[in-house]
Amino acid sequence: MVLENYNCVLCHLDTEESLHHLFLHCPFAMSCWNVLGLAHLIQGDILDTISLFKTQIQRPIFMEIIVAMFWAIWSTRNDVIFFFFGNEMMSFSEISSNQ
Repeated sequence: MVLENYNCVLCHLDTEESLHHLFLHCPFAMSCWNVLGLAHLIQGDILDTISLFKTQIQRPIFMEIIVAMFWAIWSTRNDVIFFFFGNEMMSFSEISSNQ
């Protein structure tokens, strides 16, 4: 599969997709983390951010919660690329209400 560019398909900000952008800094990802009340904790470093998430969540299953959100973001990204799901930026709540 050849892509026209490597920009994030979830936000259309002409930002090249990277690990940090896709999972933490993309407006779509931020809306996902906001559903859990964690968006305000996002830092520059992913490990620092996960540590802050752990402190905020304070549950033995904090990592499962984080991994589930990463999976939701990744799955949505793949739906946009491979199934042409949506062609404009949507928030997590809009997408989850459609499914």
